[in-house]
Amino acid sequence: MDKILTLAAVLGPVLAFASPTATITTVTTDPATGTVTVEYALDEKAIVTFDVLQGGQSIGGKELRNAWGDVNLRVVAGERSFRWKPEAASTVLDGGNFELKVRAWDLDSPPDYMVVDLVNNIDSLGDCDPRVRFYESKDSIPYGIQHALYKTSKMVLRRIPAKGIKFMMGNNGKELSWWPSIEKQHQVTMSADYFIAIYPTTNRQYEWVMGLSQGGTPSAHKEQDRPAVYMTFAKVRGTTTEADWPTSPDVGPTSFMGKLRAAAGYAFDLPTEAQWEYAARSGCGASLYTGFNVTGDSAAARTEMDKIAWFGGTGNPGNATMPMPVGLKLPNDWGLYDMLGNI
Repeated sequence: MDKILTLAAVLGPVLAFASPTATITTVTTDPATGTVTVEYALDEKAIVTFDVLQGGQSIGGKELRNAWGDVNLRVVAGERSFRWKPEAASTVLDGGNFELKVRAWDLDSPPDYMVVDLVNNIDSLGDCDPRVRFYESKDSIPYGIQHALYKTSKMVLRRIPAKGIKFMMGNNGKELSWWPSIEKQHQVTMSADYFIAIYPTTNRQYEWVMGLSQGGTPSAHKEQDRPAVYMTFAKVRGTTTEADWPTSPDVGPTSFMGKLRAAAGYAFDLPTEAQWEYAARSGCGASLYTGFNVTGDSAAARTEMDKIAWFGGTGNPGNATMPMPVGLKLPNDWGLYDMLGNI
């Protein structure tokens, strides 16, 4: 399987119970350091996030990145607290222009973005799990998702709201295909929401999970931010054939998925064909998620493809030795990169 390694994690059913609640009890600011301490009461185990609004608008992830304690994590119920150091000295809560919000999310209905720390492989920190963090939006992720951290030592996944969605999977009859007889369009009903990685798994991410030294992947292009390629089912799931996937959820403990599951506590796996295609098309029925249908080789088709994908072929303005570093082309409407091309 010499394809890009893409990750997915299916969410459980959302139960019809009252949502968890986080209630702020005290907010204090250290006048010497500017550090803000937030204490809150959590009525049940939940994912807890926070935001600071100015004029009703979030001040953004750059300002929010210096936070530690019981926040952006799965947190157990009780009296909890976290601290936050504003990036700018002018950001103070007691000036009347800022509003701090703490939100509790049901574990089965989390925020849109999950960030997995591949380096921090410790068992736990107290009542919280520090390896998986959650953020409400792309803009609230520290440093921004294009930072090198998220292509090497951390992994960003996007929640795809898919439960109960019906979509037409397969060739729409207006796109080129290697296998037209098996890509006939048909309706699919998605069974659950799921997370999917915004980038293909890179060499360095694979090495961190597997405990390999830098340059330990089988890829000929070993730069840290290029996709990990020449993968097999034995490496990825601990199996030797495709026969038991996706019908069997079991993976080998020493495989990539086995080690990642143990570190993160989520049932990561390869996406099914339906999950991958639904995420890749991002609501677009055309052959490219820009809305363009590639019906043949033309300058217009090559120009359109070059916006979103690395690909070979005479006259391609983006032609280059592949695989290329992840995240350099335009993402689709879900914010997913390299869903077409590159391998």
